[in-house]
Amino acid sequence: MKKFKSTALSFVMLAAVPLSAHAQDPEATANEISEAYKQAFNEQSAEGIAELYADDAVVLPPNADRVQGKDGVAEWQTMQFEQMGAKDLDLTVDETRQLADAIYQSGTYSMTVNGPNGEMPVAGDWLTLAEPGPDGKFLITRHIYNVDMPQAAQ
Repeated sequence: MKKFKSTALSFVMLAAVPLSAHAQDPEATANEISEAYKQAFNEQSAEGIAELYADDAVVLPPNADRVQGKDGVAEWQTMQFEQMGAKDLDLTVDETRQLADAIYQSGTYSMTVNGPNGEMPVAGDWLTLAEPGPDGKFLITRHIYNVDMPQAAQ
């Protein structure tokens, strides 16, 4: 069951989209980012999700080791899809702030994963920091998320 706890989620988080490094509307940028992540996730595209992260990105999932870089994100997401059956992601953006050239984003998520007795819902909170890469496209550089719902008994 520890494996389930450490891999129940991957996320979520927001992602990078081809936007100017000086976003005129951080809220619109956040909406584009969250939609790009949600679409890639719901298409089960680990590679598509990884492309939304910077090469030196760090993801801090609950009850698991940190995930580093695009390759790490792709491996983590592949495991989430294949082993945990992660699917049906829904995201909300609750707060968006522009900090210099970076955009801080946070919100809530829900999805479905395989549980001990079949599929089960999982929900939580997430926070990401997106920064412009060398070409000006916003990429996720830091991402952390938690699990709000109690895990199944071990």
